Amino acid sequence: MQRSVHLKRTSPFLTPEDKERERQSKRDAVLQTAASLFCVQGYNATQMGDVAEQLGVTKPTIYYYFKNKEDVLVACFEVGFELIESTLRDEGNRARNGAERLRNVLHAYAEIMTQDFGKCTIRISTTDMSKQSRERIDQHRRKFDSRIRSLVKAAIEDGSMPPCDPKIATFTILGSLNWIGQWHKESGDLPPADLARAIVGQLFLGFENGRKKRVR
Repeated sequence: MQRSVHLKRTSPFLTPEDKERERQSKRDAVLQTAASLFCVQGYNATQMGDVAEQLGVTKPTIYYYFKNKEDVLVACFEVGFELIESTLRDEGNRARNGAERLRNVLHAYAEIMTQDFGKCTIRISTTDMSKQSRERIDQHRRKFDSRIRSLVKAAIEDGSMPPCDPKIATFTILGSLNWIGQWHKESGDLPPADLARAIVGQLFLGFENGRKKRVR
């Protein structure tokens, strides 16, 4: 008796989930390339044709994923801010006290400032953006500033950080770490993790020296 064999047919077409993953992967590639060019050439000097050339596609392909160059830039900023938010969520929970929590977050944040998306949030001015785009970015910045200030306050309150003005301390911390995004080069002497550790360590040393001076 001859058996009938039923072969499972495999469709050559992508599923909706596969299509979305592929779309997201291509969109991410546009952002990564754009962020790198913005940091090296500057935003105004970079054209979408430059991004397309780097990716080996046509310029209209870029506009399939983004409306215009400003839309690309805002998305680059938001990737940078999402990296920062992830740092606050993850690193902030791996600590015994407030100072350690703050240190962990700042280490991770300093490393982000050595990456293209982090550098974009610092190097590129929002002055020429539309009001709506500026407000979106400013909202992210205010939120981050507030979160760091809260971490400073918590560290002071539990005694793991010397008493100081949280607002001034936050300005000092972010001023130092943001500047990494301006001067850092991949060809530098220290790997990002070591660089972050050294700079954050120097900041905390300054706070501790302030405590010692007050005690004398």
